Amino acid sequence: MNQPPYRDVTVGALLTRLSETLPGNEALVCHDLRMTFAELEQEARTIARGLMACGVERGERVAVWATNVPEWVVLQFALAKVGAILVTVNTSLRAHEIEYLLRQSEAATILTIDGYREVDYIASLREIGAVGGNALPALKRTFYIPRHAGDECPEGLTPYAILREKAVEVSDAELDARESGVGIDDVINMQYTSGTTGFPKGVMLSSRNMVNNGYWLGLGLGYTSSDRLCLCVPLFHCFGCVIGVLGAYTHGAGLYPIEYFDPRRVLETIEREKCTSVYGVPTMFLAEMEHPDFRSFDLSSLRTGVMAGSLCPEALMRRAIDEMHLSEITIIYGL
Repeated sequence: MNQPPYRDVTVGALLTRLSETLPGNEALVCHDLRMTFAELEQEARTIARGLMACGVERGERVAVWATNVPEWVVLQFALAKVGAILVTVNTSLRAHEIEYLLRQSEAATILTIDGYREVDYIASLREIGAVGGNALPALKRTFYIPRHAGDECPEGLTPYAILREKAVEVSDAELDARESGVGIDDVINMQYTSGTTGFPKGVMLSSRNMVNNGYWLGLGLGYTSSDRLCLCVPLFHCFGCVIGVLGAYTHGAGLYPIEYFDPRRVLETIEREKCTSVYGVPTMFLAEMEHPDFRSFDLSSLRTGVMAGSLCPEALMRRAIDEMHLSEITIIYGL
């Protein structure tokens, strides 16, 4: 099979190809977790089989309400393999907002963590009757993703680990049969707009939309299988799950996500993992360069990245180029 880059493939098939051509290359590194493409493919297949065993159907809307935890990336591929539609959820939503999204998308499944910053996700779901009630008739399943070892699953939710346990109930052949029926132009992702001029709307995206977008972005950044992307923008946004995950993976590059933005953790990750690329909005780059210990970090491995999300001042771009070794950094805002 040809080496990457890849385009015009389904999201699920993309990972399979990478597991066959670059099996030993690092694919996903979060803290102590280090997964190769072969290991990530195996985990995605296991979770996909577990989802099938739990009754997740092709075309079903599945909401993921979580920070940049490793399970987010696994689910992006597992859901694609079973032909479900990943509904991305902003990590800052309040109870009435998540209720609107779940109702509007007709989500049948949600996978969530405990919360983010001051927002308690479990309390929000209880408030709207998504847990311990039947206020959302379309919702059938609510899974809990633990963020730390030993975290107990809240009452009324199903632990994420059940997906691995139930995977034995579905064979690899059954998963292959399901995945073979997923077309490149099938809707597999639903991204919610900001709703600036009205209520947010779910934008429906296909594998062709997303994979090819990632391919062209990665091509513009000059990615190869030797690149390592420090990803500190949220996965729920296209900046994270398309330009980030698929931008890297279509070219065989590795992914080093930060669970949520913290300038020191970004700098530590770049130095420790020798990242060659980093993404962010202008204020993120400013926070990194203004960090009191900025000069103590070795960022010489960097060469490229993306600054986007709002207007990028020329002076800030020049500082990023000069002080962070980002000689090939680009702006994509407005495209």
